[in-house]
Amino acid sequence: MNNNNIAPSIIAIPKGKGWKKQIRETLQEKLAQTLADYKPVIGEKKFDDRIRKTARLFREDILKSIPKRQKKEKSNGQQAPA
Repeated sequence: MNNNNIAPSIIAIPKGKGWKKQIRETLQEKLAQTLADYKPVIGEKKFDDRIRKTARLFREDILKSIPKRQKKEKSNGQQAPA
């Protein structure tokens, strides 16, 4: 089973700083909305804790499937010797 195509279809991968946090927050919101019927059954505190942990695990899996970004080399204004 190829899981590489799952991440982009679930959420758009944001760019810039804090994009990992945005992924986690989006997952938490979507899970909480989807599983809202279970909140009264298990209690609000336990529900929130489990949603947070589940979102973290999903995020880790998603990040594993995303290829690493290439770091750009910074030039310090110095040119290579000719």
